[in-house]
Amino acid sequence: YHRIGYDKRPLTFLSNGKIGAGNAGCEQFWNLQENADKSILEIRSENALTCALQFDADNVWRGRWLIGEKMPVELLRTDG
Repeated sequence: YHRIGYDKRPLTFLSNGKIGAGNAGCEQFWNLQENADKSILEIRSENALTCALQFDADNVWRGRWLIGEKMPVELLRTDG
């Protein structure tokens, strides 16, 4: 989870829709929206949608915060 120009940290996406390791106040829950032409990963706090990331052809989720600084965000899968 890379908030570009701000920080990087690993996040763990749990099967129950919660974010485990690496969560913070604005990153508590996740939801995947899929349709025929795109996939959108939503990350939420208790009260609001924090960011919506679209899956790109290079296997990176990209978007930006919808609150606060509206900083760009990238999410890459890491194995290990």
